Amino acid sequence: MVTRTIWDASLATLTPTARQRQFALSVAVVVLAATAIVIPYGAVQLRAMDGFIPATEAVVVVCDLVIAALLASQAVTIGSRGLLLLASGFLFDALIIVPHALTFPGAFAPAGLFGAGLQTTAWLYIFWHFGLPAAMIGYTFLPRETHTLTATTVYWSGAFIAGLVAVLTWITVEYGNELPALFADRRGFTPLANIATGFDFSVSVVALLTLLLRREKSVFDLWLTISVVVLVAELAIVTFVIGSRFSLGFYASRFLSFSASITVLLALLAETIQQDVRLARANLALQLERSRKLTSLDAALAAITHEARQPLSSIANNAEAAQLIIGGPMPDLNELREIAGDILDSSLRANEIFNSVRGLFGNFHEQLQQVDMNDVISKMLRGSRQDLDNNGITSRAELETDLPVVLGHKGQLQEVVINLISNAIDAMKSCSTARNLTVRTTKRDRDRICISLSDSGPGIRPEQLGRIFDPFVTTKKNGMGMGLAICRMIVERHGGQISVSSDDDGGARFEIVLPIGPTADLDQRPAKIAVAATNPRLLFHRPRRTADPLRAG
Repeated sequence: MVTRTIWDASLATLTPTARQRQFALSVAVVVLAATAIVIPYGAVQLRAMDGFIPATEAVVVVCDLVIAALLASQAVTIGSRGLLLLASGFLFDALIIVPHALTFPGAFAPAGLFGAGLQTTAWLYIFWHFGLPAAMIGYTFLPRETHTLTATTVYWSGAFIAGLVAVLTWITVEYGNELPALFADRRGFTPLANIATGFDFSVSVVALLTLLLRREKSVFDLWLTISVVVLVAELAIVTFVIGSRFSLGFYASRFLSFSASITVLLALLAETIQQDVRLARANLALQLERSRKLTSLDAALAAITHEARQPLSSIANNAEAAQLIIGGPMPDLNELREIAGDILDSSLRANEIFNSVRGLFGNFHEQLQQVDMNDVISKMLRGSRQDLDNNGITSRAELETDLPVVLGHKGQLQEVVINLISNAIDAMKSCSTARNLTVRTTKRDRDRICISLSDSGPGIRPEQLGRIFDPFVTTKKNGMGMGLAICRMIVERHGGQISVSSDDDGGARFEIVLPIGPTADLDQRPAKIAVAATNPRLLFHRPRRTADPLRAG
């Protein structure tokens, strides 16, 4: 037989909380206290109320049928034979109460319906109070392994229980007078009646003990235990206190049976509703997770599109410049070699973009290395030289000569720098005044470095400063709103911070603070960054300390 693990969301497997245990204990204490109060007065005879039995037992029938249906559905859902046995026990309880009420003397006829004898109702009561606790004992001893249960299995179980009830009813009606006498008359019990109910009482006590001693009690086991406590209290009154019908104990025992069914049903309904709420929340969480994954995929595609566009544009611009040089009267081979090198660098950077973006959504720590940010900035400025020249932008790099290296993902840090440079170029395209771009690196404290990038563009409106790093938020007409969001993601994954400020008279300043890697080796860092002298617009030199570093140079 192939087995599988019981579904964790079932009431038959959910572990009860401390609050549920306290509430169940409170109910048990109330039942036992009420029983203790009734016992001294249980034998007091009261007036016969013929409608009491049909009224109370009708409610019990409905409750037990609903409980049986709930348990049967749970049994099929998780494949539990133990729950199916319990469902059969509650169904037996409900079905056998029907002939008990119909044959009860005075309820529907003076001697009961179907031509019932004096002992019919009494024996039906004995069978009634034996079936459910016996099913509970079987439930506790069945293993928690689950098996495939079909609706057909449930239907056959129900048919068997209905047939069993029919047979027992037929025996008690047809041969009731031949069965051992439990009633001397319509009210008084015989000594054998106490023995018979005592047997049911013993079975109920065993059922209670098996439930209490069961390991890994579930929420359902908790409320099942309460129902057995009520059953034990009822049978204790019937067996040891009362000796006839319509006494105070007689009415109290029926009221206990009535209240037990109501309590267990309400508890199961409440737990089922809470279970449905939990499942609905879990389903919503799964949908949100799916939506988040789709959003991450969309963000990854947008990031690839956004990042790949820059080196491809650089390749196209350099190729166009090479065509112009080749078409001139005296092509400058040195400049063509330099352009070819730039095209090669841009091609390699386009390939790195895919690895960099993949790193954003994959295992970040596998690709860490020592990164010299001065070297990164120099390469990115050289790669953007064509764009800078075409837009008349003077770039200035003030790089700290003793800048420590950082531990990070080199490709991703390159993307941060090129994103900020590209944004600055786009921001200054519409400026009619001088267009200046300044990039600085400095030490900050003992374990951090600072990278700042300032432009002389129109700046950023105050209402946009707080949202500028949010995904899909852009100030560009045709922007995707992913560049700065990716920058923040990369910087934060490196344990750093990125911020932006804007001057009143125009210009924006981005500042990145990165921690120095714990395994950084300062001896492996180049002593000095070379100056790209081939472009007179690109100046690399040591930073000058001024009162306003943004205005330096």
